[in-house]
Amino acid sequence: MRRRNPEEGSVAGGGRPAADPPDGTNDSAAPQDGGNPNDNGDGHAAAHGNQPPRKNPQAVEGGGDKRREREEWHDTGHGADPDDRIRDLRAERLIKGAVSTTSGNVTLGDHYRVTNSFFLTAPSAGDGSSDAPFGPDEVESLLCARVATESEYELARRLRTDDRIALLRGRDDNGRYTSALCALAHVGVPTKDRPLKRVHPSTPFGALADHVDGTACGYLLDASGMGWLGESSETDIAKLRSVLSEHDAHLVVLVDEDDEVGVVRLHSVEHDPPDKRAVLERTLGWFLLPPEAVVPSRADVDTAVAGRVGRLLEQVGTVHGVRSWLRTLESPADASTLARLLSEETERGSAVLPHELEARVAEVRTAHLRSRARELLRSASSAHSPIDQAYVIAAAVLDGCTLATVIEAAEGLADRLQQAELPEGKWRRRTFARPLARRLRHVETEQRDTGADGSTDTIVVLKQPQLRNVLVDVVWQEYEAARRPLRKWLVQLCERSWSEFPDDWRNVQIGGGIALARLAEHDFSEIATKVLEPWAHLRSPLSGGEDLSRSERQRVASDVGHCRRVVAWVVEQLVVGGTQRSRALNLLETWMRESDRSPRNTAVLAFGTRVAEIEPKRVSSAIEDALQRLDQDFARDDPLSARGSPPGHIVAAAVEGAFDAGMRYQALRLLTAKASSLGPAATLAAVQALLRIASLKERDGDDVAAPRTERPALLAWLDTPRLDAGTGAGHDSSAPDVEVLTEGIARLWAIALAMRDDKHLKRRAWSVLHLWDAFARSPDTGSPGFRARMNRLLEYLRRAEPGLREEIAHYEKVRDRIAAHRGAGTDG
Repeated sequence: MRRRNPEEGSVAGGGRPAADPPDGTNDSAAPQDGGNPNDNGDGHAAAHGNQPPRKNPQAVEGGGDKRREREEWHDTGHGADPDDRIRDLRAERLIKGAVSTTSGNVTLGDHYRVTNSFFLTAPSAGDGSSDAPFGPDEVESLLCARVATESEYELARRLRTDDRIALLRGRDDNGRYTSALCALAHVGVPTKDRPLKRVHPSTPFGALADHVDGTACGYLLDASGMGWLGESSETDIAKLRSVLSEHDAHLVVLVDEDDEVGVVRLHSVEHDPPDKRAVLERTLGWFLLPPEAVVPSRADVDTAVAGRVGRLLEQVGTVHGVRSWLRTLESPADASTLARLLSEETERGSAVLPHELEARVAEVRTAHLRSRARELLRSASSAHSPIDQAYVIAAAVLDGCTLATVIEAAEGLADRLQQAELPEGKWRRRTFARPLARRLRHVETEQRDTGADGSTDTIVVLKQPQLRNVLVDVVWQEYEAARRPLRKWLVQLCERSWSEFPDDWRNVQIGGGIALARLAEHDFSEIATKVLEPWAHLRSPLSGGEDLSRSERQRVASDVGHCRRVVAWVVEQLVVGGTQRSRALNLLETWMRESDRSPRNTAVLAFGTRVAEIEPKRVSSAIEDALQRLDQDFARDDPLSARGSPPGHIVAAAVEGAFDAGMRYQALRLLTAKASSLGPAATLAAVQALLRIASLKERDGDDVAAPRTERPALLAWLDTPRLDAGTGAGHDSSAPDVEVLTEGIARLWAIALAMRDDKHLKRRAWSVLHLWDAFARSPDTGSPGFRARMNRLLEYLRRAEPGLREEIAHYEKVRDRIAAHRGAGTDG
C-alpha cells in the first residue's frame, strides 16, 4: 500500500503596544527617579535642549520667542521617543519576520509540487476535474492520521439523519476538507468500486443530480464563494435528495463562514479547526511508521506519536528555523508541510545535521510562504479586486499596528490600486459586500493595553510573521501593475505617519521602512532614485524663507526628521542583508561628499545603525568627518538653519546608534580623544552623545532583539572592556585603556554638569550620574567592580572641573545620608 500524505493542504482533519504620539519631549528625557540633589528635587525635568555652544548665547539665539520656537521644533522633530526604543521595536519586527530572500520561484523536490494527490496541495475553487475520485487507500490514510473533531462526528450524524445532504461551514484553510471526507467515509464506507468523489466547484445544485450515478458512495462539493448556492431552488434540492437516496449516497457541501445560502434549507455544521500541533504530530507519526506496517491503524499512529515523534521534535527543536515554524503554525496545511519535511530529512538514513536542516527548512518554508502569498492575492473574485488585495498587503506591512490603522491604510492603497486597474473607471462596491474578517484571514487580532489608564486597542498580528516579506516580494515581482501604487502608498504612509496615524506612527514608520527596504533589494535604482534621494535631500523649514506659521514649521520639520530616519533604516537593511551592500554604501559616500547638509545628515544617521557592525572603520571615519564639519558650519552661519537639524544632534544620535550596534571602543575613542579636542560645536555634540550612550541599557544577550536589562550598557562595558570586533590589529594592546577612557568620559560629563546656559542638559547629566551611582551601590545590582568604577569617575569629575568639587561633595553627602536612612528602615 502506497503511503500518502494524509494532512497536506486544507486536508487537516484531523508591541508591541501601540505607541503614544509625539508629546513634545526630547528623546533624551531624564528618568523620573533621580537627578541632581542640588536642584531641590526638580532635577527630573524633561529633556536636554541640545542647544549649540556659543560665545554669546543671546546673540546667537535672538529673542526668547525664537528660542522657544526652535526648542519646540526640535522636540517635535527628534524627540518624543528614545532612539533605542524605536531601534528595539525595529529589531524585534525584523527578527520576527526574517525569511530567506529569494528571487523568483523556488524549485523544490517533486513532492512539494502540485501532484495528482490532493493530500499534497489542497484543491482550490476551479481546480481539478469533475467527479475526481478518492481512492480507498487515501481515505484510509485520513482516517488513521486525522485529528478528529466534534464537528466531524456531528457532520456524520447529520448525514445519516438529514436526508443525505449537509453543509459544513468554515474557512477554507482550517481542515474542513479532511473532516468532510472522513464524515462521508463514516456513513458511506467507500470501496474501490464505490469511492468518494469530488465534484467540480462550478457545478450548481440544478446540475448536480446528473453527476450522481451510483458509482460513488459519497460526494464532496466545495461551493465556497459560489453565488449560485443562494440562487438554488427547493426543487433543485428535492431532486438531488431523491437521486442520492436512490443510489444510497451522501453529499457534503463546503461553504465559507460568511457565504449566503439563500432559501436553501440544509442543516449546517460549524467546523471545529483541529489543533495544529496535533496535526503536525499525527502526520509526522504517519510518515514515520515502519515499512512493515502495510495496513496501518490509528493505534500504530498513536504509538508513533507517543514515542518516535516526541524524540524527533525534541531533537530538531534546537534548530532555529524549525522552532520558529512550530511557533507560528498558521494552518493544518502548514503543519503538514513541516511534518513531511522532517520525515524526509529523518528517512535519509544519516544523522540530521542542524545546519543542513536549517537550510532545508528555509528553502521549503519560503516556497510555502510564496504559495500562501499568491493564494491570498488571487483568492478574491473580480468583484472584490483590488480591495481584498489591499487589505492583505496593508495587514502584512503594518503587522503590529492597530486595526483602525490597518483599515485606513488599506483603503488608501485600494484607491491607488484601483486607479492602476481602471484609470478611467469609477470604483464601485457595496459597503457591506464582504466582511472585514474575510479580507484579513492571514492575521489575528489581539486586545492590548496601550495607555497608562488601562485603555486598550485592537492590534493586528500576522499569524506567520515571515509572510510579510514574502508577500511584499510576490506583489512586487509578479504583479507589475501594482508596483507604482505600492511604492507611492508606502511613501505616503511614512510621510504622513504622524498626521494620519498619531497613535500608531512608530509602527507605521517601521513597517513602511521594512517594506521599502524589501523593494530596494529587488530594484535598488528605482527605490533609491524615487524615494531615498528625495527624502535625503529634504530641508527643514527654519531657513526663514518659507512663509509658514510656527505649527506648520514644526509639522514640516517633523516630516524631514522621520523621513531621514526611514532612509537610514532602509540603508541599514540593505547593508546588513548583503544583497545590495556595495550600492547602498556607495550612496552614503556620495551623500557625505555633497555640500548640502541634508544628505550629509541623512548619511550620518544611516552610519549610526547596524551598518557600524558591518563597516566599523567606514562608520568611524564618516562620524569623525561629520564632527569636524560641525564647527565649520557653526562658524559659517546660524547652526539652526534649515539645511540641517540643531548642530550635533544628528551626529550624537549616530554615535549612540553605532555604540549600541557594537562599535563601542571606537565610539568612545571618537568622543573622548577626538571630538573633545575640536571646536565648541563638536564638543557639545560629544557631550550629547555621551549622555545618550550613558542612558542606554545593556541587552540580555547578543541578539539585537534581546530585551534590555537595568544595567547601564556603558558602565557594564567599562567593567569588562574589550576591543570591537576587527579592531585588534594595529593597536598597542589587546584591551582598551579603561583609565584613559574614564578620564575622557569624565571631562565630557563635567561640561554638562557645570553648564549654566542649558538647564535641560545639566539636569540630564546629574540624573544619569545618579542612576549609575545608585545601580553600582545597590546590594541587588551592584558589584565591587561597578563601585570602584563609579568612585574613579567621581574623582575624575572633581579634577575635570574645579567648580564641581563642592557639588560632587554635596551630592555624595546627600546620597550617603539617604542610604543610611534606608538602611535604618526610616523614610529618610
